[in-house]
Amino acid sequence: PTGDPAMIFQVLTEEQLSPELAALKPQYLYVPLTLMTEKLDLLRPFAEQGTIPVAVLPRVITDDQAEDMHAMLSRAAENGVREALVGNMGHIFFARRAGMRVRGDFGLNVFNSFTEEVLQQAGLVSATASFELRVAQIRDLAKAVDTEMIVYGRLPCMITEQCIIRNSAGRCNCTVPNNLADRRGALFPVLPAFGHRNQIFNAHKLYLADKHEDYETAGLWGVRLMFTTETPHECVAVMQSYQGLTDYRPNGLTRGLYYRGVE
Repeated sequence: PTGDPAMIFQVLTEEQLSPELAALKPQYLYVPLTLMTEKLDLLRPFAEQGTIPVAVLPRVITDDQAEDMHAMLSRAAENGVREALVGNMGHIFFARRAGMRVRGDFGLNVFNSFTEEVLQQAGLVSATASFELRVAQIRDLAKAVDTEMIVYGRLPCMITEQCIIRNSAGRCNCTVPNNLADRRGALFPVLPAFGHRNQIFNAHKLYLADKHEDYETAGLWGVRLMFTTETPHECVAVMQSYQGLTDYRPNGLTRGLYYRGVE
């Protein structure tokens, strides 16, 4: 691709879908399918700015949840959503059945050019480079399909089948922030996921705004800012930082594996 990569916002909560964020005019907006179907009206300010909405499918979908997926995707499609983000090869079927174009998430483990060739043959229109690659390795991918890179946010550590919030507290109160602490006292956010599961995210936020020349010259189609625990104000501040408008930097930032690789 030539020119600047497309700017992609990924949100996790209803509050993050603020008019102030819409005013920053991202080219794409990744929204959890479950949230999208409940709060379609919140997408209107983004659509008015020309932003393309993309439905993010849950990371885990069991057979007994398949019809719920079909119903939600059909509703999203009826309201103008034409693209879906999947992190599992088996989930392509759900998006295709709803008539949507398919984009690949980090769960597809795009670690080399051969993987991208397979995804291109499977009909995907884009793929997300593994965040376990170094920036130089992402640059050297052959890019059989449009390739994006996650350049901001708390990277996911794991997804649990059980709701550990309920198991530890005796009841499930997923609206209250929860954390797991490691032996050094670092706090890993525990957030609810579809199917009464939990997602555990990194204690530190990936931040690369000051390294923009590295990813802007890596042949990318898009770069993604992934918002998880951020308030609406923080989401705007982060984007302004990536636009060079402020010197905002999150506390406890990390560069991930982009400069040291997998050890």
